[in-house]
Amino acid sequence: MKAVILLAGKGRRIQKTFGPIHKSLIQLNGNTLLSYVISNVQKAGITSAVPVLGYQKNTVLAEIERCKGNMEIIPAENKEYENTNNLVSLLKAEESLDGEDFLLINGDMVFDYRILLQMQGHKNGAIAVDVKDYPVQIDSPRVQIQNDRITDLGRHMSRVDAQGYAVGIYYFSRELSRSFFEYTHSIIKDNLQMGFHDPLRQLFGTHKIQPVSEGDYCWMDVDEKSDIVRAEQMLLKIQEMQNEKI
Repeated sequence: MKAVILLAGKGRRIQKTFGPIHKSLIQLNGNTLLSYVISNVQKAGITSAVPVLGYQKNTVLAEIERCKGNMEIIPAENKEYENTNNLVSLLKAEESLDGEDFLLINGDMVFDYRILLQMQGHKNGAIAVDVKDYPVQIDSPRVQIQNDRITDLGRHMSRVDAQGYAVGIYYFSRELSRSFFEYTHSIIKDNLQMGFHDPLRQLFGTHKIQPVSEGDYCWMDVDEKSDIVRAEQMLLKIQEMQNEKI
């Protein structure tokens, strides 16, 4: 199994504070956000990663090479990152996946690697969800859950109709991956601004994609200046929680 890490975008909100730096390269407690993501993938036992690059691709790839350890890196590139959405980025990774199951991870997150362990092996696919903090207002897609399956996903839902937030980590089984890419190729030509949630939503009726609660494990998106201090505090908390389990 491989991990696809979405890293093509600029992160315009964070650049208002830090200038023209790639969001994944901002420093948190002395290390880059990207180094924590790569470390989490390694800790979860995943030996191969497909980072999808775009903005500042060479600088981002150099950081990946610096902290990859023994992990195999298969870079993909979305050259049209300025004018497309994350669905196009995911399509750029397709060839490198060889029809395997894979984890899809947003590259701008702080999270506990144990969430990745919980995601693997669900035969119909899975989406990591935060139900314990709902309905606290955060800027993440909402998730509707019925009978232990995902029935809707996105920001279009009202808070009343949803039961949690999508954490930003997705597991695509072989079957779900095949259906997803087949359907996406049939609609993508005139929809380059589409996000990957759009075609994924169309498969909820035919694939029982399971919600996987993040439980007590921490996570957050890092989008703007106000997130930095909280992200650094969360990283310390995650380390403390992991040390307690040793």
